[in-house]
Amino acid sequence: MTRVNLLGLATLWMPMVALAGNASSASLTGNWARQDGATRINIAPCGDAVCAVNTWVRDPKGNEKLGDTLVMTLKPNTPSDLSGRAYDKRRDMSYSMHISLGPSGMETRGCVLFGVLCKTAEWTRVQ
Repeated sequence: MTRVNLLGLATLWMPMVALAGNASSASLTGNWARQDGATRINIAPCGDAVCAVNTWVRDPKGNEKLGDTLVMTLKPNTPSDLSGRAYDKRRDMSYSMHISLGPSGMETRGCVLFGVLCKTAEWTRVQ
């Protein structure tokens, strides 16, 4: 979900039941498309965390790569608001992460350099 765009997603640890939810608005897991149409991701449990993996990228020669993985350890602030840390495996970088979930969309905000450099991305749930 550039590097911060994948983040533009991104840090979780909480019970997987709470993350997966049901088919309701507060479900983080599943398939998502970035609103600019450049990237699609799948978010699913991975060990004690949650991973966002690029499943499609419009420009594979660009900064985003198929298979890029963001490992997130997040905690719920509310049922639809999560925050925590994200680790980008390919770039070997960590980010602070904030995710707001809605009925069919999600907003992600990833930051580096102690919150000085941030990127926000809008995502739409896809089947």
